[in-house]
Amino acid sequence: MKHVWAIVCGTLRDEVEFSLIIDRLLTWREEGTIEGIVFSTWKDELREKQALQEKLKLNDVKLVESLPNDSRVGTLKSNSINYWRQATQLQAALDVIPRGTVVLKTRTDRALPATQRLVEILSDATPLPKVSNATENFNLKNFPIEFDHQIAVLQARSSRIMQYTDYAFLGYHDDIEKLINFDVSEFYLSRDLVANTQFFIYPFFRDFPVIKDYFHLINFRPLIDDLENYTLHEGEGFPQFFERVYAAFFQILLTHFRLLSLNPEKLGPTGQPIEFADFFKTGHSGHLVHDALGVSFNSKKILEDFVKQTGVENNLSTKNVLKLFSTFVPDNLQRATPKEVDELEAFQRDEAFSAHHWLRRTRVEVKATKSKYSVPMSFTFPGVSAEEQAEIWTACSKSSNVPNFLFEYWCKHQLTPIDTPVYLLSCAKAGNQYGILTLTRLLREHKLSDEVAKEVVRINNFRASMHRLHGTINVKVSCYILSYWAYVCQEQQEVTPELSKQVHAVLNRYLPGKAEAFMLASKESTKLELFFDEQLYKADDGEHQVRYRRLVELALELTKKRKYWDILNGLFTIKEPKNKANYEFAIRNSLLGVD
Repeated sequence: MKHVWAIVCGTLRDEVEFSLIIDRLLTWREEGTIEGIVFSTWKDELREKQALQEKLKLNDVKLVESLPNDSRVGTLKSNSINYWRQATQLQAALDVIPRGTVVLKTRTDRALPATQRLVEILSDATPLPKVSNATENFNLKNFPIEFDHQIAVLQARSSRIMQYTDYAFLGYHDDIEKLINFDVSEFYLSRDLVANTQFFIYPFFRDFPVIKDYFHLINFRPLIDDLENYTLHEGEGFPQFFERVYAAFFQILLTHFRLLSLNPEKLGPTGQPIEFADFFKTGHSGHLVHDALGVSFNSKKILEDFVKQTGVENNLSTKNVLKLFSTFVPDNLQRATPKEVDELEAFQRDEAFSAHHWLRRTRVEVKATKSKYSVPMSFTFPGVSAEEQAEIWTACSKSSNVPNFLFEYWCKHQLTPIDTPVYLLSCAKAGNQYGILTLTRLLREHKLSDEVAKEVVRINNFRASMHRLHGTINVKVSCYILSYWAYVCQEQQEVTPELSKQVHAVLNRYLPGKAEAFMLASKESTKLELFFDEQLYKADDGEHQVRYRRLVELALELTKKRKYWDILNGLFTIKEPKNKANYEFAIRNSLLGVD
């Protein structure tokens, strides 16, 4: 096979093993088996190993370095971070190698035997058959096809479905890229899954709800040993949901993956009959081997012989699985039915099947609700009479823009600071600049509850950063940026890089060239007042009326001095009722305009 690139991913844990795998890859490259080698690792991983780094460079091994993602992800309860690490490095390597190539993915340690086995199949006439051909061979019409070509893997397991070794695998570039998905189990399944499973499961979640539901419903770990014990003691009955899951899993294995054994020469004939129960214990001349991690398929032949066996008297579960396999319809891939969940619960109580708790009851179907409207849902608006509350509620129910209605109501009524958040939070979330500004002023004066304060900080940060990025900062946005900045400084909190950029965006617009002088003056209130007085004096020349007013607004926002309000109060026009109401609220409640 031509155009094969090797990708080595991982941390450099063992330099001996790493050197061995690179040595073998270089030999294969020299022989023409592969074309190129990429080593994908973390930034500075080789910083202390200059000699090794030089060897890689002289041997033309492409080094790709990624920033560690642990700090970006934080602490996760599941194993998703392990998958994220590996997927990040794999993606970085895929980005630099040619599309349309075959990718031999391996790692820095413990992967040489698996890698060598994968390289052996490159000499086959068709190392990676087309998935569409495989579905035709098994008469699986309308079966979902997720890959163009099969991916070659080792150590597929029956007890842990969709888990193969992630040390090394082989596939076409586009198919390998489909294994990378950051909808990882931490957020998707709310349960832990090892990276070996996460690599291979995501391409199938969308079209195979039965597989996804298996991971929702079944804790497979206690079943690894319990099902071995169950089947060794002649247990052969299985829940219908299990039969559907494994029929789908076997179909995926036979169509989308090429299953390999490390030692195929040691395998004997599979023998018949092959029962469904056999896949949970050791048997069939080494084709199925049980260990602490479950039963491994040591060949694809055991599955092929299972689905093709004829003239054999099988037990009922085996017949059910074979029928599901041979008479595929899309309904076979749907989620567990209520009847199947009830049957799973019956098996949960059967200690012969398993004495452990393996069923996760994640949902209870709601079949009906009462029709009586028992408790009024009308909201209690603060600061107004019961009659006014009823009027507001009625108006809200008829309004097409409730946040704007509540803002308009607040503008026209003299509500107190403690009652204001209820009326302004909705419009602030929607981006109303007056609402954000007033709430930020209340934040600065510690007139908000902790919960509301936290939300106001979030709204301010989000909206201000959007205006900065889009270059749409105006005076109202500038005022709430500066008001929040003053609050942060006042509380001796850290000024984040983003907030610093926002403040400088304001200064660049309204005080160009004065950022350094402003920052020096801002350390003392008297100096800040003098700074603004000087800037206002220069702008009060009859030719810069707009700039003069904007500076008055900025000065009032930061210093709160009454003299700036006296100036601004005479500059309002009849077209600014909302703006004036916003300022009058601040003056009336000593948020601004104090001496």
